[in-house]
Amino acid sequence: MRKHLFVFFIIALAALAPGCILGNGSPTPEPSTPAPTTTQAPTTTPAPATTVPPTTTGPVETRAPEEHGDIGWQAYDDAVAKAEEEGGYLFFYFWRDQCPFCVTLSSDTFRDPDVVSYLAEHFGAVEIDIWSSQPISEQDPSLTGASLNMRYRPPGVPSMAVLDTDGTVIAGVSGYKTADDLLLVLSYAVSGAYREMSLSAYVASQDAD
Repeated sequence: MRKHLFVFFIIALAALAPGCILGNGSPTPEPSTPAPTTTQAPTTTPAPATTVPPTTTGPVETRAPEEHGDIGWQAYDDAVAKAEEEGGYLFFYFWRDQCPFCVTLSSDTFRDPDVVSYLAEHFGAVEIDIWSSQPISEQDPSLTGASLNMRYRPPGVPSMAVLDTDGTVIAGVSGYKTADDLLLVLSYAVSGAYREMSLSAYVASQDAD
């Protein structure tokens, strides 16, 4: 029987850089100044009802691979199909606009040839905009970047997670990671070491070699 898998996130930095947020996908609200008190009596006329279109309509959201380095990012359904058919894993990259570390990953780690080729060989890779309400799956239109952010609750952006094909998180990291650091996380899954030890124990064992 497969051992129970658990979510293991390593926070690489003590605090996120300016512009980065917590994983709930909402910016920190600015303090507001209370409005001055007035003597006008409150109106009892109800506001007109409005109809908000559902967020599950419209085309499936896709992005060009070059927007986030040289990784061959795939549509959600295609990434799942690749992982299932080839016996591989899923790689989720949680990001948002105006995140300095996301920009650094895109221009540095996600352009490293070893990272690019390793992900292409073993993973279905999906980049997830944690603020997006656009559907990312044709098979399940309820899936959006925002809904996946709420499901997996990464501790910040950028965050990266390795998952089994059933959606179970094998390992995850948050913050900027070098190519070597990310390759360790990826190999932790591909080598099968996650069935025997924690990510931190695996990293320590590799450092000792």
